[in-house]
Amino acid sequence: MRRRNELTLLPKLPLLITESADEFDALRDAFEREIKPRGIIEQMYVHDVSAIVWEILRLRRCKVVIINSAFRSALEDLLVQLLKGPGQYDNEVEDEAEALAHAWFTDQEAKKQVSETLSRFDLSSEINRGPLRADANCEG
Repeated sequence: MRRRNELTLLPKLPLLITESADEFDALRDAFEREIKPRGIIEQMYVHDVSAIVWEILRLRRCKVVIINSAFRSALEDLLVQLLKGPGQYDNEVEDEAEALAHAWFTDQEAKKQVSETLSRFDLSSEINRGPLRADANCEG
């Protein structure tokens, strides 16, 4: 159930158009049950804490998307160079490189194919090491 902003002192919900008011309300309700605010000041604090936690969660999701996007783009650029045969142009292998880079995150066969391609250039161990490996923990 969507909560109205009964108190005009409380700001509007800090939601992007892609975010759920119900999910934010559930988070705020959980804080209210835990903190049990008495009076407007404590209600404002609960709202502020809820908004801050919501923003932290949003930024963590965004960070993962940014890193995965950069990784995918870097992998795609690398694959374009590695998949090209002698005398071939980038545009002749770009579709294959893009498909492999996108599938690398979810498809074991694509991971295998990428790994084999990289291993021909002694790069296979690099893709699963360091901060941009597929299973990297972005929680800091």
